[in-house]
Amino acid sequence: MEPNPGVIEQFASVVEQLWRQFAGGENARLRDTGVVHAVGPVRLLGELVVPGARCHTGVAGGELGAITPTRDAVTCRTCLEMARLRGEAPGPDGALQLVLFDLPDERSR
Repeated sequence: MEPNPGVIEQFASVVEQLWRQFAGGENARLRDTGVVHAVGPVRLLGELVVPGARCHTGVAGGELGAITPTRDAVTCRTCLEMARLRGEAPGPDGALQLVLFDLPDERSR
């Protein structure tokens, strides 16, 4: 079976267009859900990397047409938690790193 060059070129075009859509740091909706995901590079096939939900949720089988850019704030709890754990988003008290245990205040000594 010989590969169809037209299909390969079309696929490459879709991937290129997807990267252009997310070039400005947009977030994404997957299908018609109300959930907004953070976007990052996701390995699709072999060495092929495409923009996708950072939580790797929602698009089974590489359905590239199911991801839509949006400027809306991220609402996916998994994406938000991943950002907090990476120090990219503030934790509950506004700090970038969660408090592991309380230390005595130097002023109270």
